[in-house]
Amino acid sequence: MNRRCGGPLAVKPTPTEIEYLSAWAREEWGSDCYHRPAHRLQLAHGVRGGQLIDLIKGWTRAEGKPGHAILEAANNPEPAWPWKSDAEFEARRSEAQGSWDSVSSDTPE
Repeated sequence: MNRRCGGPLAVKPTPTEIEYLSAWAREEWGSDCYHRPAHRLQLAHGVRGGQLIDLIKGWTRAEGKPGHAILEAANNPEPAWPWKSDAEFEARRSEAQGSWDSVSSDTPE
């Protein structure tokens, strides 16, 4: 089964998740990123940057896109926080990690 082409572990983020992750990634390039909307939401929810990177990796690897593709995936500069609870966020993150772990293990060395 080819998980990179939409198999059961492929991460299919919602449009709201893409908006948020794209804004967060773009803010990372700025000198004052923690004063910007996506990073303020990150801090308000007590999420580490590495946790968001897990979601981005899951999306880019499942879609076969380069990591920087998230920068142009959406253009909302003031996204909403896309997860209704900490449990929902963690479930999505676990799904993303499973997706990119599977893709890595399917790749021949």
